[in-house]
Amino acid sequence: MQLQFTSRRHLLIILCLLLSGYVPVAAQPTGVGAVAIVPGQGGLLNTSTLSRGPDPSRRYQRVMAVYTPTDAQGLGGGQLRSLGFQLRTPAASAVSGTLRVWLRNTTDVNYSLTTNWAYSLQNPIAFQQVYNGPLTIPAQAGWYDVVFSTPFAFAGSGNGFYLAYEWETTTPNSASGAYECFDRLPQSLRGGTGTTAFPAQIATVSAYRPLLRVGYTTPGADAVVVQIYGPGELARQGCLAPFPVQARIRNAGTVPLVNLPVTFTPGVGASGSAYTRVVASLSVGAEAVVSLPALEAGTATGGFARYRVSVPADANGANDSRADSAYITAQALSYTTGFPTAAIGTSGVGFAAPAANNGTLLCRYPLQAPALISSVRVRIYNTTANVGNVVFGVVLDEQGRLLGRSADVTLTAVTNGSWLALPLTAPVRASGRVFFAGIAQTRPAVPGNYYFPLATQAENPVRDSAYYSAVGDSALVGLKPPREVRGLGRFMIETSLQTAPLATQRIATQEVGVWPNPTHGALQVALSVGVVGSFNASWLNTTGQLVRFVPALQPLSNGTAMLNIADLRPGLYLLKLTGSGWSVAHRVLVE
Repeated sequence: MQLQFTSRRHLLIILCLLLSGYVPVAAQPTGVGAVAIVPGQGGLLNTSTLSRGPDPSRRYQRVMAVYTPTDAQGLGGGQLRSLGFQLRTPAASAVSGTLRVWLRNTTDVNYSLTTNWAYSLQNPIAFQQVYNGPLTIPAQAGWYDVVFSTPFAFAGSGNGFYLAYEWETTTPNSASGAYECFDRLPQSLRGGTGTTAFPAQIATVSAYRPLLRVGYTTPGADAVVVQIYGPGELARQGCLAPFPVQARIRNAGTVPLVNLPVTFTPGVGASGSAYTRVVASLSVGAEAVVSLPALEAGTATGGFARYRVSVPADANGANDSRADSAYITAQALSYTTGFPTAAIGTSGVGFAAPAANNGTLLCRYPLQAPALISSVRVRIYNTTANVGNVVFGVVLDEQGRLLGRSADVTLTAVTNGSWLALPLTAPVRASGRVFFAGIAQTRPAVPGNYYFPLATQAENPVRDSAYYSAVGDSALVGLKPPREVRGLGRFMIETSLQTAPLATQRIATQEVGVWPNPTHGALQVALSVGVVGSFNASWLNTTGQLVRFVPALQPLSNGTAMLNIADLRPGLYLLKLTGSGWSVAHRVLVE
């Protein structure tokens, strides 16, 4: 559509308003609480006369569009109660007809439904109809709203929604007018029209989604499980299991939350019991990251360990839980999702520093007992800038000291967009609480021609304490301690843990790990692969008195054993573990 202006002064005023993201807002509908403009990023708007909003010139019309979590970030969790469209150029006269509206929650960042209207309304998740009634499309520019007959339970932070609507009239106008639209997301809308009946296929593809004014009410108490974070691949290794899971919890309601229980529940393929941590307080709008160290493989290699994180039912039940799974392997450990099929990267990261600088991109993994690490595998991003440059795999200890590396590998067109194996020159032994593994990027072959070798996946928000980088020279001499990096997505790094026994040496505290600590209900003991045989467990209180003795504990094949302490009184204890020729002690806080 071309705009005509009566003067240069009017042109400048209108351009300034558009560049500032200004949207004229008419009086909002009554009884809906607050309103939010979706998409809410601001910026320049476009218009479309091609049936993006209800079209007064069409007898039959169907539209489906996705509004991503980023689009909907201005909405509070709770109930959506109305939907408004904004006309920039109205039709010559008002047109009355019938409008039907459906919504469903989604975390999709692109349109992923079919063009079959009836199928997409039910699959993979059914839409909820929120309105079926009369509508008069006005002959005036500005907003008009439809108040839902049935409120929609919006899942809140971290979610968007799909919108579906159909419009019909027996008295169509000769022209459609024009709606305010956003065109920043390609192929984000599907539509179709008919003269005698609704179209079965919504085959028109467009980036033009109508700008929406969404009315909502926020419930009093609304705890949201925003995101959960676990491994993409979980190795059946005693040095790792059970693997910590993080949950990001948000107070999206209007009242503070006190003593909020957050529960991890293992599902099919996972072992262990439900585990709960309590968030003491969460103010309105605040978020907390809760550690739930409980994911453990309970099925054979090649299966999945499934789990769920939940909060108690509240005023918005649509966002009270999330589920995820980890692919179980013999030796491989990764945060990457999409296994066992080919996991695909969505972008590339690396160092765009002066040519003399080199560095590493790393994943940080927790340890409960020492491990042998034999290789690193990374996904190389598909870009021609990689070709001819050199990378190698690295493993760093808890302080960031180099434990081992692979041989240099020169990237080629074949390695682009593929997984690249980087076996270490010799297996290395990692001990302590964590280790780092990843890819080292050296100076580009052509000075100034920077490359971004490591592929990443989208992860929003990014989990805590997982992705790091360190800077050093091409030999990684004098590495600085790794620093956490956020906002770059999920690093596609896979680490392979060797199952051969560690060399025999003097026993140290870290050779036998305990997890979680603090704990309640149960305590996991993880033996290094160099520590074998049954052992005894002695619990002593702060005065040195023996309060419990458990003899002849036999570890499972993966080197772990479980101590049931459900009836042990809360407090600080010294746990002595004694086996054949070895003894270690840990201080354990029982909650």
